[in-house]
Amino acid sequence: MIEYTNEDKNIYFLFDKEKWDGRKIEDMASSHIINTLLMLKRRASEFKLNYELFVIDHMDDRLLIPKDNINKLAPRPANDWIIETPIYVALVEELEKRKLADYWDLVLERKEKEGEK
Repeated sequence: MIEYTNEDKNIYFLFDKEKWDGRKIEDMASSHIINTLLMLKRRASEFKLNYELFVIDHMDDRLLIPKDNINKLAPRPANDWIIETPIYVALVEELEKRKLADYWDLVLERKEKEGEK
């Protein structure tokens, strides 16, 4: 699996269900998981745009065909899209295993209230 770096527009990390930045999700500290989820939400628009461009570039490939249709993908809000990515789902599932799902919900609620100010 190719890892995400700030120097490129790689989107493959969004589809990894087992690792984040080369580390197994199950081995990550809980605070690292929460900070990673917050970063994914904060940068959702950027990551979604990169994915949209990937879809456009590969629409006519014979081997690497994106599962998403650009006309259905593009109008979706980035925050709705990011929470369905495999990496986001895997990170949330790890928090659930650690019995931190309620805490994560509180963090999200607090962040949403801060955004309203």
